[in-house]
Amino acid sequence: MNFLNSSFTFKEYLELIMEKEQKFDPNYYYVSHRLDKKATEQFLKLQELVNDKDVYTEPTFGRELKPHITLLYGLKEDCFNELQEFCKTIEPFKIGIGNISSFRSSDKDYDVLVSKITDESGNMNKIHNFCKKFKNDWSYNNYDPHATISYIKKETCKNVEGKSPVTMNLQVNEITYRNPDKEDTIIKLGK
Repeated sequence: MNFLNSSFTFKEYLELIMEKEQKFDPNYYYVSHRLDKKATEQFLKLQELVNDKDVYTEPTFGRELKPHITLLYGLKEDCFNELQEFCKTIEPFKIGIGNISSFRSSDKDYDVLVSKITDESGNMNKIHNFCKKFKNDWSYNNYDPHATISYIKKETCKNVEGKSPVTMNLQVNEITYRNPDKEDTIIKLGK
């Protein structure tokens, strides 16, 4: 069944999210920007470009059910208070969701299909770099703002790279801070 099949109910969508989160239980803090409902509906249309046979379906992988832009995953210490103070110095800003790309790695069993994020303000990188000051497991050389569409089988979906069937400009007014107990707290930007 195609994920975006019209017979797919909101209740079923929530059940999939809960099932996926129960399989994934890291002891990390996590900072992201969650897409609002309207942007999520548009973003999920990108998943129509991914054939079911190309989706990497090992536990905790597959199609992204909660579209978001990761600012930093893998924080090993609580930095909520510091981050909240820092975010007061960052005014709300605009981002763009555009071209489809992928992260391909020879040391993983899957590739990641993403939509690139443009941030002319540079604020996503500022928040990311601030969070990196705290103990973390970030293992990448660069921070490349993106929104994951789906985890895919190796070397698939090359035909959709570079396309931008959904382009959106979004206002970022807040970020989400998640603790290891999966409790989310919204942090507003600006004073």
